[in-house]
Formats: sequence, structure tokens, C-alpha cells
Amino acid sequence: MAANPAFEHVLIQEVRYQDKPLDLSWLIEAVYIETLDLSGPKLILKLNDREAIFRDDLGIKPFETLTVTLADPYRRDELDTIERFAILTMPMDAESVLTLNCLSEVIFQLKTPAVMARFFVGEAPESVVKSLVNHTTIQSNAFPAIEDYHLLPGMRPSRLLKQIARETAAVIHYQRQQ
Repeated sequence: MAANPAFEHVLIQEVRYQDKPLDLSWLIEAVYIETLDLSGPKLILKLNDREAIFRDDLGIKPFETLTVTLADPYRRDELDTIERFAILTMPMDAESVLTLNCLSEVIFQLKTPAVMARFFVGEAPESVVKSLVNHTTIQSNAFPAIEDYHLLPGMRPSRLLKQIARETAAVIHYQRQQ
């Protein structure tokens, strides 16, 4: 929870960078976007950085990770969740507002190109999905098909997951942890 209740935000309860909490009094705006595909969740944080505290003093840079505590404003303490987000870009506008454009760390890893080939020969789509996202709980139905799938160097795992979804008439998306 935020240290000072006067600065408590409904959605964003805490933001940590390198295990240190950021002062939420600098937070101007927060947007959390959930999607039904592999393009999110996304988080956009707008911070007043007139004094360059976030960029210079804390050294926040793109491709580093923020740990964010998200709250459910309707059922306090029942659906609070902690998510990790990779910072993709951090543009600064003329009014010294720093915008952190972030993507869920799980999805960011799925969008990172593979460095070596992986071959899934004669495997069910469910086992391929579990292999590609082994760090996340999977909820799926059994697929009767057995196929061959290939993840080539330079190919993003998210692309292979989209192919599997298209071929099996399924939906693959990431849901925030609870």
C-alpha cells in the first residue's frame, strides 16, 4: 500500500524499481490495458520528472523491469495482484512528463526473438504452449490434433503461439495473476 493515504491511487498501489518503491506522488496518470491476444497487458505511467529524478537519480532505462501492485477498487484486498512490466519506451514531453510505456514481462519474453531453434515434432498444441510459457499457469482444453511446430532462430515465440491459435481455432491470451 502507499505510505501516505493522501497519495493513494485506485489502481496503482505500489511501483517498485530495483526493489525500491517509487514515490507515487509524482504519478500523474496510469493506464492499464488488458487484451484478448498476445499484445498485452500494457501499462502506461505518466510521471512528473521535472527534476530528472527517475531518469538521472534512479537511472530508470528502457528494457528494465518495474514491479507493480494493482488493486481492485471494488473488492479491496480480494483481487490485488503483483505484476512485473518491462519498460519499452520512456519519452519525455515539453512539460517534463515522463511516459513509461510498459508491457507485461511474460509477454515481453514471448516477443523476444529466439536465439536457437526448437522443434516440436508430433506434439499436441497444449504441450507446445506449455513449453513456450513454462513460467505461467496454463488453462486449456485438450486438443485432439498432433502437429509439428518449429520455432526458428529470430522467430518470436508469440508468433508461433498465434499460429497455433489460428490453426486450432483457439484464443491465446495472458491474464493477470490473482
